[in-house]
Amino acid sequence: MKDQWSTELYGGGSMSGRTASPVWSGNGRYVILPSGRSLKMYGFGQPDEAGNQISSLGRVKTLSEHIEGITAVADLGKFRCISTSTDGTARLWDLSDGSILRTIDVGYPIHAVAIQEGQRNRAYIAVGSELRRIEIMKGRTEASIGLNCNFIAAGPKSDTILGIRRRSVYVFSGNVAFENRSFVKFKHNRRITAVSLHPEDGSLAVGDEIGVITVYHNVVKLCGHVKGRKTLKGENVSQSKMHWHASSVLSLAYTNEGNILLSGGSEAVLVMWELSTGRKRFLPRIGGAILSISPRPSGTSYALTCGDNAVRFVSAASFSVVAQVRGIRPVDAFHQSSWSRSKLAKVCLLPDLKSPGVALVVGLPNVIQAYDMWRDEHLADIVISARNELFAFKDRATPSKGTTCKVQLACLSADGSFLVTLDVLRAKTSEDVEFVTETLRFNSIDPEGKFRVAAKVENPHGGAYTTSLVFHPRLNVVATSSSEGSINFWKLRKESDWYCSRSIGYRGFRCSSLCFSKDGSLLASACGPVLALWTLNEDGITDIDADPRILCHSPTNEYITSVSFTGSTESPLVITSSSRSVHVWNVITGSVWWSARMKVREFAADPLGENFAVIVNLSTSSESTPQCAVAIFEVSKPVPKRVFRFRHDVLAMSFVPVETGDQSALVLLAKDLEFIVLSENDSVRQTRARTESGNTADAEEELDQSEDAEMSDDDDHKKSREEDVDLNVALSASRRALSAFELPSHTLPSLTVTGPKFLMDMMTGSRDGDGDEDEAVPLREDLQQSESDDEKDEISGKNLRRSKQRQPFSEDLLKSFADAFATKQKS
Repeated sequence: MKDQWSTELYGGGSMSGRTASPVWSGNGRYVILPSGRSLKMYGFGQPDEAGNQISSLGRVKTLSEHIEGITAVADLGKFRCISTSTDGTARLWDLSDGSILRTIDVGYPIHAVAIQEGQRNRAYIAVGSELRRIEIMKGRTEASIGLNCNFIAAGPKSDTILGIRRRSVYVFSGNVAFENRSFVKFKHNRRITAVSLHPEDGSLAVGDEIGVITVYHNVVKLCGHVKGRKTLKGENVSQSKMHWHASSVLSLAYTNEGNILLSGGSEAVLVMWELSTGRKRFLPRIGGAILSISPRPSGTSYALTCGDNAVRFVSAASFSVVAQVRGIRPVDAFHQSSWSRSKLAKVCLLPDLKSPGVALVVGLPNVIQAYDMWRDEHLADIVISARNELFAFKDRATPSKGTTCKVQLACLSADGSFLVTLDVLRAKTSEDVEFVTETLRFNSIDPEGKFRVAAKVENPHGGAYTTSLVFHPRLNVVATSSSEGSINFWKLRKESDWYCSRSIGYRGFRCSSLCFSKDGSLLASACGPVLALWTLNEDGITDIDADPRILCHSPTNEYITSVSFTGSTESPLVITSSSRSVHVWNVITGSVWWSARMKVREFAADPLGENFAVIVNLSTSSESTPQCAVAIFEVSKPVPKRVFRFRHDVLAMSFVPVETGDQSALVLLAKDLEFIVLSENDSVRQTRARTESGNTADAEEELDQSEDAEMSDDDDHKKSREEDVDLNVALSASRRALSAFELPSHTLPSLTVTGPKFLMDMMTGSRDGDGDEDEAVPLREDLQQSESDDEKDEISGKNLRRSKQRQPFSEDLLKSFADAFATKQKS
């Protein structure tokens, strides 16, 4: 039987991009969030009692077509948007049904995109060392100029385009200036990190690397009449300065009225500057560096992209956070001025066997994040150590007397009543002497999900570092190992009284990994190059005079890094891995069942089955981008069941139970904070479809109403909208008509089947000119359904369209015409 392992991008992704900021729809009821290679569309329900509409935030759609990370998104109106990516493509989306209207292949990574007000059919993109203007519907480049920009921006109520590079702002006043390659090079005295253009008077707000905000007045008027190329220095322009930020200003945004300027930086504080009075308001402790600010079209709220991979919505009235969308949290959420994926430290995923799809992200400062992998949503932050994260200023890498606390290890009891964690506190004195303190915490979990610290032990192994932490599968017994070779058994004596009942070891060898067998009768420990098997009594600990069974690893100079039993109670096999090999041992015979040589970087075993996975390092020392492969083995066979190769590095890997609870799927967490699911069947896909179907069904009617309202309100660009709608209808009709011939030629049905569908799609495409045509069911799905019901000879015309009918009389006319056509073909 052929294995049906499949891979798909399932969720997550980094929302902490400098240029990929959130985009609001024209009516402000929906917001599109770039997240890795996907676009996530969220909608707001009815206002609550306080009139706050953001409080009922829910995801409507997830759009995933890019094969690389999305760099920027821009709204085009009429429920359309354009996204750019480092895969070299720009994609035009129809948000009403999530379809792609056009894909523009540039061939080079696109760093940014900007749309001029009143020119929604054109887009400016930054490609390599060029700034290009493309016509979206035709997909061709109209004009280009050799200019390497870090990011680009457009005036909110003008035709001005800004290109920012280092200390200069290149100002293009309109399309004619861009075509003639005429611009004004506006020079600032320091490196520019953020800009914003005033919506009314054309003033330019510039934030620099030392935290100073400079407002240059009437910049658009000064640059509007310039022909050719001109350089304008900032000191020659009327200006005003504001300074509060202690480091780089990462984000700036004027409100829609232009009377307030918002700024944010690495301090995680949102600053509101009232330009008329000069007063300031502060919203501290946002949660991470503020990378971008996107005001809502109505001006009632702001969307903040934060460095902890979250988008938070701030109410303008109360000036407080009222809702948030969070992804998987990175390790460093504050030092984002030079944000790099290489700064993400290694984390691990700890599956909750009682809650299918839920994983605990371990390795973060002070907290453990509970994340629902199948629903792709943040659940909660489990606070392990109540400490504030410190922000380090630019002139020093770390505070001289700063402290950092990170959760290093964690394990869950089988019944979910205890969560045991090990956090490491590193402190420095004024003489740069570092002190390390480990704290072993036993947290009890009540039926309502509330956590309480039952007991804690500082430095559980004295001066040695703790290397492993595991929970007994049946009893309230925890085993820990240390770098000096000691293994401690911690047992629950009373409700909240944990104590060390026994300490063992094997010849002082460093113990790097521990694992209990499925039935809890054995404890496997990796002691250097030796695998030691300890027999446990009914209390889950070893006897005082018990000696382990020793299985020696070959070659002896390779130390075992991880050990694991299989998820089956009947299997006598145990798996060990080192940096260069994998060994499967038979516990009964004490011999190697099979082994393989490979560069092992990560290892994970299925707790519910007999599979295990290995991440193999494929990159060489000369390659800057790490590459890896994931090999999935069945424990009894040396040949992998499936091998997946990835161009991106992988942070963590774990088997996570699916909804049925009797099988698992392999989840990979990449360094861009996306997680990829490798599954042996469609159970994961079906679980995701069920969780998203409710939100999508509730939002369909609101999407239709919002689309009609937004199109009726857009009176300023009525002429261009009608031309675009006609072209969209034509493209949609031709796409539906040609879908009848997408099958291979040897499987195509006869003309009596494809002919009626082709004619109906062409004629209904020209009929539905209001941009909200009925959604066609692909012929491929009709054929599959027909084959499953043994009805291959007959495909009813009424199943080729969905039940939604706006003009029943013309639909009947088309059906009669199609029937007549089919009858004529048969005769």
